[in-house]
Amino acid sequence: MPNQEQQTQSLPPVRLRVALHADLRRFLPQGVNGAFPVEIRTGATVSDLLEALGIPDRETITVGLNGELATRESELHDSDDITMFSPMEGG
Repeated sequence: MPNQEQQTQSLPPVRLRVALHADLRRFLPQGVNGAFPVEIRTGATVSDLLEALGIPDRETITVGLNGELATRESELHDSDDITMFSPMEGG
């Protein structure tokens, strides 16, 4: 009988729409200026998405998930809309 990890791996990927703002724009894929599609494994969290995008754990970010505040532990689902911001500095 397959374990839960094997079952998760056999499921189709989750398709997301991701938008990076402020200083996080430096992590945009080359040639992308706005929101972009991402596929990630079923059961993935915001933390998994950050890793997939190459955004280090040390980055301070605010994450919106379908218009609501999310945490790094929030689970992602197909067609989710993710918006990420870094703190703004002013002077």
